[in-house]
Amino acid sequence: MKARVNLAGRRKYIAKAKTVVIQSFWIVFGLMFITFMAFTGFALYKTYSLRTQIESVNERSVIISNEIRSNNEVVNEFVLSKGILDQVEKINSGKFAYKRYMDEIVSIMPSSVVLRNVDFQNKGWVAVSAFVPDLTTVRDLESRITDKTIIDQTVFSSIFSEGLTRDKTGGYVIKFQFELKKNG
Repeated sequence: MKARVNLAGRRKYIAKAKTVVIQSFWIVFGLMFITFMAFTGFALYKTYSLRTQIESVNERSVIISNEIRSNNEVVNEFVLSKGILDQVEKINSGKFAYKRYMDEIVSIMPSSVVLRNVDFQNKGWVAVSAFVPDLTTVRDLESRITDKTIIDQTVFSSIFSEGLTRDKTGGYVIKFQFELKKNG
């Protein structure tokens, strides 16, 4: 008896195994392809998303840069103006305060007294000539210039009367010397 070998069953088994291997290969390849495509799609989406965000940030940075430039112009104008005002203040602080001295002289005098002449030539002194209409106002003026509380509130340390003369109109002309305080 001859031994019989069933080769057909083995061929079917080998063919089935080949088919299973090929199908498994294509399934694995398909899954890898789908995974690769998913990662590629995700990367493309993220790239597009980042590109739009970068464009948005660039647009905002241009707007902010323009605002900063315009603010720099305003700041530069402010700094320039401030510098000019500081220079003006330095110049003015070195000047003699004529208006202030005149205002204080007028505040000491009664309202009916008229200033005729004011002289700032002597350093530390202000010479004043005033017209006083009557003797009552002369007395009022004398009491004001001798009142220490009034003088202490001014820039003057003392006031001296140089003389009193009668005017042809019936009033009086009085000459004063106002001594400035050292820090006045």
